[in-house]
Formats: sequence, structure tokens, C-alpha cells
Amino acid sequence: MTNETEISLEEIKTILSNYKGLKKQIRNHISDLYDDLMDTDNLIETVSIKNRNI
Repeated sequence: MTNETEISLEEIKTILSNYKGLKKQIRNHISDLYDDLMDTDNLIETVSIKNRNI
């Protein structure tokens, strides 16, 4: 039996067998996070410009 911090041999096999697919998913997720960050930055900039004009 393994605890939460240990990885079983089966989990390692699964990860390694799906390496390319997982790597692509991770890269896509990182790209989506950067897009969200840019959207947030643009929203903050827009709101601050509107506040200056009040």
C-alpha cells in the first residue's frame, strides 16, 4: 500500500506509456494559463484606465 507521496509502479508505467500525450496536454494547459494571464492583465489595465478617466 502506498501513501499520497508515493507513486506506484503501475502509475509510473502509465505515465511513461502516455508521455507524449501528457506532455502535449501540459503544454496546452500552460498556453491556456498564459492566455488567461494576459486576459487578466488586459482587464486590469482597462479598469485602471477607466478609473483614471472618472
